[in-house]
Amino acid sequence: MSERLKPMFGAYIALYIVAYCGVRFVFADMVDAAPNPPLTMPFALLVYAAVVIVFFDWVVQQWGNPVKTAMILALSQILFVDVFYVFIGNRGIGVALTSAVILLIGAWAYGTAYAKLSS
Repeated sequence: MSERLKPMFGAYIALYIVAYCGVRFVFADMVDAAPNPPLTMPFALLVYAAVVIVFFDWVVQQWGNPVKTAMILALSQILFVDVFYVFIGNRGIGVALTSAVILLIGAWAYGTAYAKLSS
């Protein structure tokens, strides 16, 4: 586990930066906010990134290839959330495409950081 901490931390930082910039500066203006979120955005992203990277690390241990694994996880989320929400009318196509781009860039960033720091 200790040899995986460096790549996990690098992946965490990469995901946090992309998610923060994507949500804060691009995506936030496109969607309606919840009236009383349980966490503020920067703190919520810290928790979110930690949960994603711990899960991601576990999946990489099962499958290998960090970048491919990250892209598969991102594409799964896009299919389960963005595509479905467009189909049922809960999300416009522009918002869904923006979300998909942010997810794919984030996945590439944390997958690449993890891969580079693993070797």
